[in-house]
Amino acid sequence: MHIGFGKTDITPKLGVELSGYGYYLDRRAAAILDPLYARAVALKDDERTLLVVNCDLIGLPSSMVEAIKSAWQKEFGLDSQDALLLSIHTHSGPATGVLRGCGELDAQYASDLTKRIIGAGREALGNLVAVTGISSFKGTASGIAWNRVFDEQGPVDDGVYGLIFEREGLRPLSLVSFACHPVTLGRNEEVSADYPGRVVQHLDEMGYESIFLCGCSGDIDPAINARSWGTGTEATIDDYGRRIAEAATEAMKKAEPMQNVTLDSFELAVELPLQPLTEDVIRKEMEEAEAAREEDPAYARVIEEWVRAMESQKQGTETATIQVLRIGKTILVGFPGETFTKLGLIIKEALPGWQVMTLGNANWVMRYIPVKEDIEAKNYAAYDSCRVYDRLPLQPGAGEHLAETALAAIKECFAIEQRQR
Repeated sequence: MHIGFGKTDITPKLGVELSGYGYYLDRRAAAILDPLYARAVALKDDERTLLVVNCDLIGLPSSMVEAIKSAWQKEFGLDSQDALLLSIHTHSGPATGVLRGCGELDAQYASDLTKRIIGAGREALGNLVAVTGISSFKGTASGIAWNRVFDEQGPVDDGVYGLIFEREGLRPLSLVSFACHPVTLGRNEEVSADYPGRVVQHLDEMGYESIFLCGCSGDIDPAINARSWGTGTEATIDDYGRRIAEAATEAMKKAEPMQNVTLDSFELAVELPLQPLTEDVIRKEMEEAEAAREEDPAYARVIEEWVRAMESQKQGTETATIQVLRIGKTILVGFPGETFTKLGLIIKEALPGWQVMTLGNANWVMRYIPVKEDIEAKNYAAYDSCRVYDRLPLQPGAGEHLAETALAAIKECFAIEQRQR
């Protein structure tokens, strides 16, 4: 097996609008706290090539994902299912066109960004070296993640999951995953990759080339937000990053070597049931907009724009695409949005003996993917967020259906039940 690594700076210029934390804020980058990167890892054996690219961004729009994957397919013959694009979902990065009212996309930045992400993949695919060893590990980093939706009654996955690749002539390369929204810094005006950037920085200082992969964290915030929202500082993200990096390196001491590693992948399109936009719903939405118009005109604007956009939506379902990569006994499962913890655990807990990394914001970021209880409670992820994602609310149980369908496909594709028996 061979491996390649690529990295490119995707830090925006000062003055671009940042994304997240509210509607029509005109929140613009006034300083660079730390640079943003797209990092890529390519793996190649005799049968298949896989590419994993992670971006220090809030997310990618579908048009950009299609352009990037098309370029790799044309140049390297890489199929869409073999290239997994991920975003850490930092709220201290530039708008990328995935959220209504949460920052306007800078056209020049978008053009440059597409080329730079393609370039990171090209660098990884074009500079392959022999892999001399592969190991998997799992550690724990407690006290960093907090379930902001269900508090102490909700699940938190505090596992630090990873792979280590020993490379001929180069230092080791690690893939490290942890699940927590990168919103430590709150509504600031500094560009930052939040705590994920510091995980990579600390691992670099410890002697590892690294890529951070953000797990399912649609309901997970940094623990500091449980005490006082948005009060995190550079010291906070550095502390979180160091603790996750230390948990990873400690777990690496007991890492399990993998033999006869197989590479595989597939994509799975799943139809998710939607709630209809009835006349009654429209009436209530417009009443809410009118009530908010004087005190919160931005909120009223978002509601009105959403209603106009959704009035032409006649479909009762929408398609969500799950992407799955297999690296030996490790499985990466990419969900196309801000996915709740329980949905990732449905897959992890059903596959004992496998290293499973369930990842949010894979490829283009389409919506929140909440659990049944959140939808029934009409919480933010289930309802209000639909206005910025230009989506109708999901029917209760749609997220569970997505996870269970993905699990069934994983078992079938990789013949897991037969091996377990």
